[in-house]
Amino acid sequence: MTSEFNELLPDFGDDDVQGERVQILIIGSREQVQHQINDFCVKRVIRDRSEFSPVLPAPFASGKWMAMLLR
Repeated sequence: MTSEFNELLPDFGDDDVQGERVQILIIGSREQVQHQINDFCVKRVIRDRSEFSPVLPAPFASGKWMAMLLR
């Protein structure tokens, strides 16, 4: 999406309409999760890798890893 369309998006600030924070989960192999976090940082989706939780085993997907970003 280009920047001219960003102005048309609603601004929820730090909280969404119900006052809860949005969660973004990345689930995959450990290498896939690390790569996606690095990709988000390079593309400036996040400012710093520390915005994600540590990479942990996914409790609902056997053999998979996960990281969570709270917005």
